[in-house]
Amino acid sequence: MDFLMERLKLSPQRAHAIVARQPNLLTLLPKPLVERRLASLGRALSLPSADAAAAAAARAPAVLLEPPDLIEAQIANLGRIVGVPAPEAAAMAAQQPSLLLLPPQVMRARLEALAAALKADVEDARLAVVKRPALLSAPPSVLRKAAEEAGVP
Repeated sequence: MDFLMERLKLSPQRAHAIVARQPNLLTLLPKPLVERRLASLGRALSLPSADAAAAAAARAPAVLLEPPDLIEAQIANLGRIVGVPAPEAAAMAAQQPSLLLLPPQVMRARLEALAAALKADVEDARLAVVKRPALLSAPPSVLRKAAEEAGVP
């Protein structure tokens, strides 16, 4: 765990919380594999440095459990679902790495839930997600509550 804490620049408390949620991080990820996964994540997301890849992984450590080809496929899925080219989808995923962990059907359902919460069509919801990728990481119940609190009729 010390290696993950150091490499991802995690506090001991955050590292313990992450490992409690994702115990496979310790057992399945030897140091050389972590380094390879960080390098491939950085390439997939077009990040400028290994430190930028580590920062992205620190926000969603479970991405390190995913093979590089799955990360690439998820970027392509995200692009198709929100209607943007792969480089733009990669930039969105760099902002919100947890999107790389969502199955396509969940992304679609959340996009539709966002549209419903905003009382807008799916195209407007797509535009909102492109501007704020974190919107796609919120469960539908959270989106509905936020819309109600914002006074969306």
